Amino acid sequence: MCSHRRRLLVVPALLCAITSLVALPVDAVGDGKGGPNRNGTGTGGDSVLSARVVQLYEDAALATERYEAGRQEAEAQRAQALRIEKLLERERR
Repeated sequence: MCSHRRRLLVVPALLCAITSLVALPVDAVGDGKGGPNRNGTGTGGDSVLSARVVQLYEDAALATERYEAGRQEAEAQRAQALRIEKLLERERR
């Protein structure tokens, strides 16, 4: 059963890692300078980057909610299967 618990911890860790990896290519979105001359006077890159980070957090939250719902459903099915197995075992005797 310990292996099952480890798997439960791996999924949120993977979601965080994926979110971090997606957020890495900052240069492709903007460098925070906001202009082509990179003198630091603009904030266009910051707002684009902030919007992207917000979207990533929302995506991660949604993925976590879906994962938790699926995990709870699987746990309920597992519990039901155990009850049915016990009833079947009792009938076989």
